[in-house]
Amino acid sequence: MKLTVALARTKLNDEVGYGYALISAAESMAPPALMASKPYLRMVAAYERLSDGQYKHRKNAYTGELRELDRRRDRSFRSLSLAVQSAACSGYEDEEAAAKPLVELMERYGSSFTHGSNMGESGMLSKLLVDLRAGSCAEGVGKLGLERKVAQLEELESEFASCQRLSIGDRAE
Repeated sequence: MKLTVALARTKLNDEVGYGYALISAAESMAPPALMASKPYLRMVAAYERLSDGQYKHRKNAYTGELRELDRRRDRSFRSLSLAVQSAACSGYEDEEAAAKPLVELMERYGSSFTHGSNMGESGMLSKLLVDLRAGSCAEGVGKLGLERKVAQLEELESEFASCQRLSIGDRAE
């Protein structure tokens, strides 16, 4: 796919360059009859449209912010996951017992979803956050002092969701 895109881009660059060469050659000869002719004016207009389309900005204003929020959200999830793993291997019975349901939950969700699509990742994180707030997982979060990490993950997920809604609205306009 990348090869096809690269070839298409190269072809477009060649066409724009050829159009520029034709216009430059015509302007260097500069016969008044040619400069006023319909074919020349149509060629200049087509060249301008092609040139403008070549460099058109294809991303919306929220792309960079979404990428940064996604990176921060992934790091927050990894931080929570590593804290749970650390408690599970601590050697203290109370920490290991509190971490057991959290370890099972983390294994069920895995970390591979952080490499998926934004919508898929948001859905999985929302489910994970609901599960973290329920039953024995909520007790484990409290006993291990992971409330700040869970709150951070919830906050980042909320920020990402609102930015994504703005991005989708921007594309719809």
